[in-house]
Amino acid sequence: MDIWILSVRGHRYHPNRRLLEAAGRLNQRASLIHPGRIHLHVNAQGLSTGGRFRRRHPDLLIPRLGATIKEFGLTAIHHFQLMGTAVLNPFESILLASNKFLSLQTLAANSIPVVETCYASNPTNFETALSELGGFPIVIKMANSRQGSGVFLFHAMEEAKPLLEDQLNKGHGLLMQRYIPPEGRKDYRALVGGGEILGAMSLKPRKGEFRSNFHLGGSAKAVACDREMASLALRSAGALGLDIAGVDLIQDTRGALRVVEVNSTPGFKGMEKCTGKDIAGAIIRCAMKAKG
Repeated sequence: MDIWILSVRGHRYHPNRRLLEAAGRLNQRASLIHPGRIHLHVNAQGLSTGGRFRRRHPDLLIPRLGATIKEFGLTAIHHFQLMGTAVLNPFESILLASNKFLSLQTLAANSIPVVETCYASNPTNFETALSELGGFPIVIKMANSRQGSGVFLFHAMEEAKPLLEDQLNKGHGLLMQRYIPPEGRKDYRALVGGGEILGAMSLKPRKGEFRSNFHLGGSAKAVACDREMASLALRSAGALGLDIAGVDLIQDTRGALRVVEVNSTPGFKGMEKCTGKDIAGAIIRCAMKAKG
């Protein structure tokens, strides 16, 4: 099977390197392809690709765009999907997951418990939402935030005002969530692949940081994914139509478990490191199963 890993990052980037290695071990041919180097063409006869890819098409596409996803990347995914190429995470699901509030809306509509979140599109409903959430401190997220980037903790309006003016004046909505300090919560990440739990870990922020992301220096520890966590993670991926997903969950002091967000291109360096599992191999096997 000819697998294309669609990414703007190079061979040394951990997920790309590991996926290429895993494909080789499983006797699959895999190539790293930059979406900006693919010439897309439509005409009266349908869709095609030009240039060096005129006569070469993948059997399966694995999008690995994540925080770097741009319009041209989404366009390439959509193009190949319409041409009949199997895609591990379809265009519609990636588009939905790329907006944190759209994905939370979908999860809530499917009766999946999510963290209480308000959407602010202007100063007036920001003030209303702030009051409903109990005031400052407040966590504010940009809709396309990922790996902790675009996530802010504010303790007063003076701190939040520059971001509000910049984003709201540009017509960008913001997600607002009640701040739960690290000592009052437990953070988890469950990795879903092909309708199964590939691994799970607990996350703890580094000292002085409220975000628990592994990429920001947070510590990770392998955990057994109990029935409730597994159910929420699998249902979340299913509701968004994702074959591969990283599901972030939070548990408060009362033991209530809620979904924080779902990522369509989850990194897995921390997961492999703390669990010792071959996550890259599991993803390639998911691809092989999806293609049949």
